[in-house]
Amino acid sequence: MNKTIFYYALAGAVFGILFFLGPLVLFPEKYMNPENYGSGEVIGYSIMIISMLPVYFGTRAYRRHHADNLSFGKALQIAFLITLTTSAIFYLGNVLVYEVLAPNFLAEFGENYKEHLLSNAKSEEQRAQMAASFEAEAGILENSYLYALVMAGTVFFIGLILSLISALALRTKKS
Repeated sequence: MNKTIFYYALAGAVFGILFFLGPLVLFPEKYMNPENYGSGEVIGYSIMIISMLPVYFGTRAYRRHHADNLSFGKALQIAFLITLTTSAIFYLGNVLVYEVLAPNFLAEFGENYKEHLLSNAKSEEQRAQMAASFEAEAGILENSYLYALVMAGTVFFIGLILSLISALALRTKKS
């Protein structure tokens, strides 16, 4: 793999892991506070988007150092490789956090989030529906590998969008 591709993929993954997962390890009680759920979601997606910005910068660096003429296909290939590598490293970081550094986090977070949802129910019928709905979807919180895959998949999807934008913006016309 080209050094440029790996460098930018690693930069994006390290940024994502440090800023997305670092606070989870250092300040887990903030994640358990229902008042922080809304802002935490916005911050989380923002960090995912920012962690994928190296897709653009890596593609631009590749064009600058390796290819005077960069076709859309080659630019997309470079951007895709950066995205794929970043997502894979981000997945491994998630697994490390949820399996080693904070193995009980997902279970505790799931319980706190369920309590928060149920406390906002307006009737007993709504409470029962919310509990059933949560239980149907809570399986993902019980499997840290699956949860890490969903998180890395989200990063990958964001990276795909940025890959297309980067390839369109950075392609050069052949003279």
